[in-house]
Amino acid sequence: MAKVSKNILLFFLFSTLFLGVDAQINIRGSANFAAGKELRIETYDDLLSKKKNLIHSSIIDDKGNFDFSLNLRYPSLLFFSINFLSGEIILEPHKNYLLELSVDTIYQNPLEISIHEVPLWIEIVEPKGIQLMGALVQLEEFIETFLGQEQRFNRLVFARDYTVYDSLVNIINENFKSYDNNYFNIYKRYKVAQVEKIMYSKMTERLYDKFFTGHEIYYNNIAYMQFFDDFFKRYIQSPNSKIPKERLYELINERFDYFELEDFLGKDPILVNEQIRELVLLKNLAELYKTQHFNKSNILKYIYHIEQNSKFPEHKIIAKNMILDLAKLESGYKPEINIAYTTKGDTVFLDKYRGKPLFIHLFTTDCLDCVKEMFAIQKLRKDFEGKINFVSISLDANSVKLFHFINSRPQFDWEILSFGNNYQWIKEYGIQSLPLNILLDEKGEILLYPSPDPSGELSRFLYQYFMEDYRPQPLEIPGSEGYKRKIKN
Repeated sequence: MAKVSKNILLFFLFSTLFLGVDAQINIRGSANFAAGKELRIETYDDLLSKKKNLIHSSIIDDKGNFDFSLNLRYPSLLFFSINFLSGEIILEPHKNYLLELSVDTIYQNPLEISIHEVPLWIEIVEPKGIQLMGALVQLEEFIETFLGQEQRFNRLVFARDYTVYDSLVNIINENFKSYDNNYFNIYKRYKVAQVEKIMYSKMTERLYDKFFTGHEIYYNNIAYMQFFDDFFKRYIQSPNSKIPKERLYELINERFDYFELEDFLGKDPILVNEQIRELVLLKNLAELYKTQHFNKSNILKYIYHIEQNSKFPEHKIIAKNMILDLAKLESGYKPEINIAYTTKGDTVFLDKYRGKPLFIHLFTTDCLDCVKEMFAIQKLRKDFEGKINFVSISLDANSVKLFHFINSRPQFDWEILSFGNNYQWIKEYGIQSLPLNILLDEKGEILLYPSPDPSGELSRFLYQYFMEDYRPQPLEIPGSEGYKRKIKN
């Protein structure tokens, strides 16, 4: 009986060490400029698709303090956001942190800034001493400084000066030998690998043997996945691969046969390893999807096959995230968010516009190009009166600005709403700059994203849509109910 218990204990310890378990970390701190605002924490679901997941949100108290707990299995890159301000930091399991969040004093009203990239600075106050994040920043800065001096970068690229590379490796090992951390050591190895790749950019097999053969895939290490991403970028299309391009084109564009494609790729000496091969295939399929010469429907079928049948759990997660990312915002995708707000705070459901196409104009009141487009919307409303609905949605964090904007421009007489500080709007539509226009069809599904400008090609498209009954042909998105959407070419 004692022997059985010992075996169970050994198994538990093995699982803890090698598979990893979630560990709670406590995070407290201050953001004195943001009392009463929502603090949102996101992290990557995987480091290949880079799909972000919201893992925590809470309100900063009236004194500017916050206090919450997270479960982390391994060192993780976390994104802290308040309104449109965003900063990132790597935190480790089994530690408790005291953080200080701040914004550059050059911004008078940082919480009212919309979309523009204003950094949120995050400082680790406790625990004291060098932390993983600090060591990684020091390493990055050291490499950048070293290569920027004495023409070392040019000597690496153009002269393949091995003495530069050897000196860099020796100095890094000496300067960072006191910081013994497994994540950091892997990170350091693959940051150095990126430098070595500069010298051996065409010697693919040499680099593969040194940095991939005999090494596990470090799915959760940023530097490893960056190196993997760069090393295998468009690999199956590149001259470095041993894959005949005509055959690749046939298997992706003309017929679907996953096992033949996998076997075909396995003939490349660098893709013999099944785990590496499948991960490279996932990455390259996502790249092919974004080109104009490959069958999107077949590409999604291949990715979905991996999601359903892969031997590797990490690949199933990556494949699922890739389908969500690639199919999202295609024509035929039905947005999950459809709620906006009046300046009085009343909820407006965009479903009420069903039955006619809906043109959504996303703007801020201080965006001059956005306001110019609203004059073009005035004309379009007259040209297509009764056939299409228009709505403008403000991304101003301060709704008072929108209130005054509406009152000062009575000529904009269609519905103008606020996003109500619901930052799912940003995530759902991938908003990075403004103005952004979206055209939904009669069923509330994406017709065009982004839509042509109202002052440009939009009028011609709408003429084709209504006068010529122009309807793109749909494509099926494979998968579970969440993926089954009619996608239009």
